[in-house]
Amino acid sequence: MHAMTIRKTKAVTTRARATHARTHKRMRRQRWFPWKTQEFIKIWNEWTEYKKDQFGFRYKNPKSEQRALDNLYKISNQDLDTAKAIIIRSIVNGWKGLFQLQTDVKSPNNTNRAGSRYGNTSKKKYRKPDIED
Repeated sequence: MHAMTIRKTKAVTTRARATHARTHKRMRRQRWFPWKTQEFIKIWNEWTEYKKDQFGFRYKNPKSEQRALDNLYKISNQDLDTAKAIIIRSIVNGWKGLFQLQTDVKSPNNTNRAGSRYGNTSKKKYRKPDIED
């Protein structure tokens, strides 16, 4: 009786794996694009091809690719032109990831990135003393 239970368990496990594989393939085809334009889909496919060619990276499953799309939607502030700019900038700079555009680089709070953590680390500039004859 014990051998019969093991065989049934193996059959159920194999069947479950096959069902999971079919579901996984179906889900892989279903991606939700934040912008359903051909232009965005083309640039997204360019991004995935770039990652595959440069880094040998493929999204592990549809969920991870969907998370990347959701993140792009978020960091672009739901703007298609910004999203395209983010992808293009990442490809041009050879980056592995997508990063939000920095719009306010020269703000008073962001004057010296290296010095902001440790205080002003730049050397003080001294005036030459006035020499009188």
